[in-house]
This record gives sequence, C-alpha cells and structure tokens, in this order.
Amino acid sequence: MMDIWHIGGLLLIAICAIRGYKKGFVNTLGEMLAMVFSGGFVYLLHTWAFDAVFMTLLKDHMVIVVRVILCVVLYIVFFLILKALILSLRIF
Repeated sequence: MMDIWHIGGLLLIAICAIRGYKKGFVNTLGEMLAMVFSGGFVYLLHTWAFDAVFMTLLKDHMVIVVRVILCVVLYIVFFLILKALILSLRIF
C-alpha cells in the first residue's frame, strides 16, 4: 500500500518539477509562496470575517455552508493579491 503512495508522490514531484522548469523558478516560487501565505491568512482570519460579516444574516442551518464558501472566497482573494505582489517583484 505504501508503494502506491510513494509512486504517486514521486509522480507529483516530477510533474511539478517539469511544470516549474517550463514556467521558470521565480514564477513557480511566487505561486507557491502566494498559496502558502493565502492559506495562512485564511486560517487566521476566517473566524473574524465570519463573525463580522455574516453572523447577523444567517440562520443556524446555513452556518457551515457559508463558512466553507467564505474560506474559499478569502483564499482566492488572498491568493490573487499575493500572487500579483510577489510576481511583480520579477521586475527587480
């Protein structure tokens, strides 16, 4: 069973390496940093954003669905902003 996971992991690493080689190191590193920092920001801010924005508008049965949607939207927004900022550093 572990052999399948090892093969899958190596295949994933090879695909990412080939993709990174074609796109370039700075682009690949920028996207990876944007993903990591976006995930961290969403982890830190999702509770605050939910309490500040949606708590007064929702009923109890919709809370989980809205939390998931809010996390996805926050992740996409942070990812796009950070990706633009990090990749704009290529100019230097």
